[in-house]
Amino acid sequence: MLIPSVLLNLCLRLKYIHVIVKGQSYLVELLHIFYVLVKLRFDSLTI
Repeated sequence: MLIPSVLLNLCLRLKYIHVIVKGQSYLVELLHIFYVLVKLRFDSLTI
């Protein structure tokens, strides 16, 4: 009865880590898009 709970705990932990990693990559994508937009804005201003 102990083993299933340990496996469940491990699965939940892995899922949690996966969600965090996925969320971080999503944030990085958003920051990259924001950076590109700002860069384009400044490039158009300097020209």
